[in-house]
Amino acid sequence: MKKYVFLAFPIILLSCSNGESSHFEGGLSKTEEQTADLMMLPAPPEGNVSTVNFKEMEVISDNTELAVIQKQIIKTAQIRIQVEKVKESKAIVSQLVQKAGGYLATSNESRDNASYTATFVIRVPAAKFEGLLEELLKQGIFVEQNNVTAQDVTEEFIDIQTRLKTKRALETRYLELLKQAKTMKDILELEQALQTVREEIESKEGRLKYLTNQVGYSTINLDIYEQVPYAAVPEIGFWSKLFAGAGNGWSILLQLIIGIVTLWPLWIILALGVWISRRIYIKRKLRKEAL
Repeated sequence: MKKYVFLAFPIILLSCSNGESSHFEGGLSKTEEQTADLMMLPAPPEGNVSTVNFKEMEVISDNTELAVIQKQIIKTAQIRIQVEKVKESKAIVSQLVQKAGGYLATSNESRDNASYTATFVIRVPAAKFEGLLEELLKQGIFVEQNNVTAQDVTEEFIDIQTRLKTKRALETRYLELLKQAKTMKDILELEQALQTVREEIESKEGRLKYLTNQVGYSTINLDIYEQVPYAAVPEIGFWSKLFAGAGNGWSILLQLIIGIVTLWPLWIILALGVWISRRIYIKRKLRKEAL
């Protein structure tokens, strides 16, 4: 078999159209991480007992550039508006969301003595975000809160894509080596390394899927409320208090009976103590009379 020399340099230059280097979390560039991952392959077995020579691995630098992607922005709005009638506004909100191609993730209602509130979490395509937000604000007679945030995740998006590309290349290389492995030791080492790489790929694919969903669909947290006349708590009358007191007294009596029954061992001990004390008293009295 022809022998190759395994060359692994700490830094492999990438061909970039703009001549700038890209750095990601952990202080490693794309190529540095690729090199580090490839160097984490299992060490060559001793004694040359395997037909698979791990030293024959070559570090192949992929100079293919990732396609230029647009800015990846996650938009979120928090708005609270006062409306004339919550029930009517709820129907309008549902129609507007459906028209924009979005959906209601959650919908809740609450009421207190002064207001009636409906809360929505709306998911809408990013392209329709501003238009729907403007239409929702028009439904209010008073805008109490209107906050919009935009989170730029472009760098993380590109970072994950780059790392996925490197991990998949490493996975392919492990599979090639697995086909060449002859000993059980080499097979187990390669399968363990392959499993680790696949877990990392699944993790990054999940994160990429989440980011894609958050970028593709913006979120609007909407609260609509109407003011209602303050409802004072009616004062309880005499007869109501009397019946309530009677009910409470009956409950206390039942609890007392239950408590007495629960302490039956104590009553037996007390009764036994009284009986023994009485017997001792009688014996002493008889002795005195006998004298």
